[in-house]
Amino acid sequence: MTKPRAWRNPEKIKRCRPRPVTDAPFEIPDSKVGQLDAVLHQSGVLELIDAELAGRPGPKGLPVRTVLVGLLLALHHHRSASLADVCRVLLDELRAPPAPGSASRTTAGLTATPGSRSPAASTGPSTA
Repeated sequence: MTKPRAWRNPEKIKRCRPRPVTDAPFEIPDSKVGQLDAVLHQSGVLELIDAELAGRPGPKGLPVRTVLVGLLLALHHHRSASLADVCRVLLDELRAPPAPGSASRTTAGLTATPGSRSPAASTGPSTA
């Protein structure tokens, strides 16, 4: 059995690949974030995990809600539960409400400044 002609020509293969309609980065709709957050709250798993982690030593780290919503969004949009995909979702693909006079964005408990790749845990909206 021979290969189809399109498989033999790499340039033709590149032209046939689907391309995004725009160069703008992908953004997950707020409605999907709210829907998955509501599923987590209704399940009662957040309170259970918080109770289990209450007495553990060491730094608190990210809130459980942030990690679980990120995992659900990564599974839904990327079909992967890797922490790299969760980080990409939380830092790059979520829209934050515009803060007046601030260039930073707060996303599900994370504060990141545009251009920075290291998130800092926050307890609430950033005040810059």
